Parts: sequence; structure tokens; C-alpha cells
Amino acid sequence: MSIVMRQDSKKNTYQLWAQDQPASCAIASIWMARSQAKQQSFAETEWELAWRIYQHTIVGIPLAFSSNNDTPPPPMSINPSGLASNQSTFKNMFGNFGTLAGQVVQALRTDGLKVAYTPNTGPVGITIKTAKLSQATPAIALLGWYSPQPNGQWKRNGGHFIVAADVIANQIVFLDPWGGVLNEVANNGRYQATGWIEQTIYLSA
Repeated sequence: MSIVMRQDSKKNTYQLWAQDQPASCAIASIWMARSQAKQQSFAETEWELAWRIYQHTIVGIPLAFSSNNDTPPPPMSINPSGLASNQSTFKNMFGNFGTLAGQVVQALRTDGLKVAYTPNTGPVGITIKTAKLSQATPAIALLGWYSPQPNGQWKRNGGHFIVAADVIANQIVFLDPWGGVLNEVANNGRYQATGWIEQTIYLSA
């Protein structure tokens, strides 16, 4: 992970974790939201703390590293080619498949944070509840990337976690670990050209 500094249009400054590993957006988003909720900054050395807290986000999976080893693996880039699309191993999870919203919720609660989450079972493209957002009460949003099909349906092409950090004039301030960018986006359930918000996790200290 790399730390970058970004400002929104109101000159609020945010620390973003820019993910180096394609399927590590959940951990990056958890850590950004956690730090915002606790009103704490973070530094490069916090990779070790993040690993220690969240290495068992998936309970019971055989990790590629010994759970008895106190030294965390360094940030890495895992080649997704040849990896199964499941969570049966650390490499499959963080190199290809990714993390589920329920697993993020459990990790946040285990860390002692207050979480408000109701699984969305309806249509995707849900809006952010702006009354719940502030500089100390962020949300983690799970996006699905969708593309239109000839039959009029939409095909999901993967997911991505980002942080809803605040609201400015009905624009949501999103912290995106992919590239470490800050985007202010209309609160219409969409993100960029093909992203639709599927789940939203609100948290506070």
C-alpha cells in the first residue's frame, strides 16, 4: 500500500491508501474508514497493524503465511492468472476473488467499531444516506462493475470497495484505493461510467 494525500473541494485533507494489489481494496477501504472514524492518521508502518488485525478476516482459510508468524508479509502484487475465483487460499482471495461485504462488516465489528449495515437484496444503484455521513462517520461502499448486454440485461464484471468520506452539496466524497484518487460524485447510486453501488456499510467509533 502507498499513502497519498488528497483534498476535497472544501479543502478537507484525506489520507488515501492506494492499493498495490488488485484485490486488496477491501483492506485499504477498511483502514481508511477506520482511521477516519477514529480520527487518527496513519503511516506506512501501519501495514503491520492492519495485517495483524485483518489477516483473519476470512476465518479458517489456509493463509499463504503461517498464522504463528508475527512478521506480516510485505505488500505484494499477486499475479491473478491461474488462481481460482474463490477464497480457499490467501492468494486466491487477494489475487483474484476479493472480499465480501459481510466479511468487511465482521472485521469492523471485531475491531470495536459501530457498524450499521442491512444487506441490500433489491436492485443495485442504491444511494448513500447523506445524513449518516460526516468527517467522523464514513461509509464503505461495495460497487459492482456492470456492462450492458445485447439482451437488455446487465452483466457484473467484478466488484470494488471505496470509502464515502463526506457529502458536499449532495456530492459524495469518495476515496478510491484504486489509484489513490478522490472523486466527488453525484449521489445517484453510480460511480464512474460502469459502477453501481450494491451495498453500503456505515461506521463510527
